Amino acid sequence: MHFSDSVKDIRKRRNIVLLWFPIGAIADIVIIELYKAIIGVPPHWLFILVNIGWVAVYFVLAMRISKILCPECKESALRSQPWISMKNLRCHRCGYRFK
Repeated sequence: MHFSDSVKDIRKRRNIVLLWFPIGAIADIVIIELYKAIIGVPPHWLFILVNIGWVAVYFVLAMRISKILCPECKESALRSQPWISMKNLRCHRCGYRFK
């Protein structure tokens, strides 16, 4: 669990989640292309495995946002939605406004 009353810290975590979409897609392509170059035609299960990994990393990163605790109520302050607005950021339980 992580206490934070800093919008800067929350924004940094949110941006990491949002950046994972293009970075993860590029990583998927690189993994498949490396497999093709080294071994040959990739099996179908490799595509599935790489995409499951991409989604799993997304969920882990999104959960990091939901683990931020409110300094007021000491409960989980945010839902794990990476598209949260940084304007008027408040705890969804007690209404504490992050600075």
